[in-house]
Amino acid sequence: MISRTPHFLFTPMLHEAATLGVTDTHLAEPVESLLRKTDRFIEAEVTEVDPDSKTVTAGGRQIGFDYLLIAAGSRTSYAGVPGAREFSFPLKTYEDVVRLRSRIIGSFRAGRSQSIQGSLSFVVVGGGGTGVEMAAELAELIQSTLRRHYGNSVTDQARITLVHRGLELVPDFEPGLRARTAEILRHKGITLITGKSVREVTPRGVLLHDSRFIAARTTIWTAGVEPVNVGLPSELLDDRGFVVTDENQSLPLYPDIFAAGDIASRRRGRQLPLRAQVASKQGSAFGQILYAWHTGREQVPFEYQSSGELVSIGQWYAVGSIRGQTVAGSLAWYIRRTVYLLKMISFWKKLKVSLDWTVRLFYHRELLPEE
Repeated sequence: MISRTPHFLFTPMLHEAATLGVTDTHLAEPVESLLRKTDRFIEAEVTEVDPDSKTVTAGGRQIGFDYLLIAAGSRTSYAGVPGAREFSFPLKTYEDVVRLRSRIIGSFRAGRSQSIQGSLSFVVVGGGGTGVEMAAELAELIQSTLRRHYGNSVTDQARITLVHRGLELVPDFEPGLRARTAEILRHKGITLITGKSVREVTPRGVLLHDSRFIAARTTIWTAGVEPVNVGLPSELLDDRGFVVTDENQSLPLYPDIFAAGDIASRRRGRQLPLRAQVASKQGSAFGQILYAWHTGREQVPFEYQSSGELVSIGQWYAVGSIRGQTVAGSLAWYIRRTVYLLKMISFWKKLKVSLDWTVRLFYHRELLPEE
């Protein structure tokens, strides 16, 4: 296994770590602890894949392979918006969580002693699942924990605006759930701006394409992702940089090279959802494909069937669908938490996260001393 980070990160819960809902280290698993003693781990960034010589260049050295699975994932896409990369906070890596959490807490600490326009205003760009969950958790953090620490005079200045270029939030859901999501967010005091895209991000706020300017010292960017570049020849990629694969996840010209997760697309333009659920199921299918290859059995094409999608809108409420059935409310919230807990890898991380959640049911979130 080659990875540029020494840990596996449970990304579906990063918004909770950024808002003190869970401890950030509880979402990270050391890669080497997940492997067998006979496996080899190399911490390095892959810069080139040569399919003809069957080598991977990582950390300045070449590594040969018989089979290769490319699962490098995705990174934040800023869609060419000026200032977005420089002045907004993404939510994709462990380092992103630490930076964003420090920024949020630091803004309120500064708000006690100074008043700067927009210093306690937050803009979340992107109305998909991540953006909705981030905005909802931030609102609850402000209304509960931060209000207790800094008082009404400071927290009453806080403003959260969610900007989404689509006409409705969480577009993957059916219309009733989209409307319910928007209603709950508004009830939490979040301003929704839909059907508008961002023209520019500055240190002082966000400029929309209709020339409206939203003053904000903190912009959180959850508006999209793009595939990580691992140095494959361009003819093996589509026009957006995704690795093109057959139905069994292999590259059409190189059947011993596979791609899975956010980095992969299917031939004939079919793009699977960029979800952790897809990558997890592809990983299981990849093992079956290799087994069939070695035993001479017929390979079964990978067909993705969604088990459902759930989005949390703060404490006690979630919306989504499970195997085609829409769900909303506390039951959906409990199901989402249970599923996420089961998807985590080690028993100790599951235990630690469950303790984080249990403590939060009885106590407010605790500000860390270093924050």
